[in-house]
Amino acid sequence: MNQGKHAYFTPRVAFSLVLLSQIVLYFSVINFSEFARQLNNIQRRLNMDKVQLSVFQVISILIFSIVSFLFMYLIDWLILKLFSKKLDNDALFIALVLAIGLGNIVKILVFSVFNKPYPQVAAITQLLVITRFYYLVSTTKDKTGSIILGTVTVLLNVIPAFW
Repeated sequence: MNQGKHAYFTPRVAFSLVLLSQIVLYFSVINFSEFARQLNNIQRRLNMDKVQLSVFQVISILIFSIVSFLFMYLIDWLILKLFSKKLDNDALFIALVLAIGLGNIVKILVFSVFNKPYPQVAAITQLLVITRFYYLVSTTKDKTGSIILGTVTVLLNVIPAFW
């Protein structure tokens, strides 16, 4: 990644895009879902006020986001390690952060306009972003790795979004 005094913070700042977009997405969609009723029941049963419930939700979202990101990174890394000769860890990290972050931003925008979630649009956005940015950021310009990442993204994100 970057060499210099800010190289330590760059991945963490980039990763905050995933966390912040996931939190905004959750709170913009939660009121329109079936889960809102269940959340009210949980709030009553645990005798929480709105602030406590919001803190609980934010902590849950952060844990979920970190675990799911690590899982996706691990899957992509293992598959690239097996099938690509030019694995670039930094490029994979940045591409995955941008794909998830921009996918969430697209979900927020689509939901804001249509008041209905369309996960297919976000999945296709993630497909385009991860393949393009892995190739662009990769120091070796790994076309094979980009194709492999595209295939994995289609299998794990795009196809399930249509069902």
